[in-house]
Amino acid sequence: MKFERVSRVLNTLSCVGSAVESIAVRADVEVLEAYAALEILRCRGLAEGRIASGEGSGARFFLPAGISEPQAQLLLWIGEHGPASAPELAVRLGRNAGEVRTDLFILRTAGRLVDVCGAWQLQASMTDATVRGIAQALEARKKILDPKK
Repeated sequence: MKFERVSRVLNTLSCVGSAVESIAVRADVEVLEAYAALEILRCRGLAEGRIASGEGSGARFFLPAGISEPQAQLLLWIGEHGPASAPELAVRLGRNAGEVRTDLFILRTAGRLVDVCGAWQLQASMTDATVRGIAQALEARKKILDPKK
């Protein structure tokens, strides 16, 4: 499924929850596409809810507690495209750079992101030991390239 469609579905989520059919209409996608996008978002921890079984019981999906839609968009973009700097994320998502930085720091505090030398990436993609190792290697490289510092 294309990133743009998943992003549109994510844009429709709120903290109160919506039925899949309503999400599909607001996101301008087919109902089956909405289900697929919601499953992708749910697997990434960017949506909560589940498909209910039985007649008359509709599934409701919503943003996880403690995360805003713009923060979820940051996580989705990084998850799809890989590590990026705060200025790049601001440009790619069409947002104010200061607001993006604030959201990045909130997500880092929540344990969702890690900053490796200015490139923000998903915390789950690296262990702390790997992050420290990369940071140490980059520092060693700086010393080799510029021994005066």
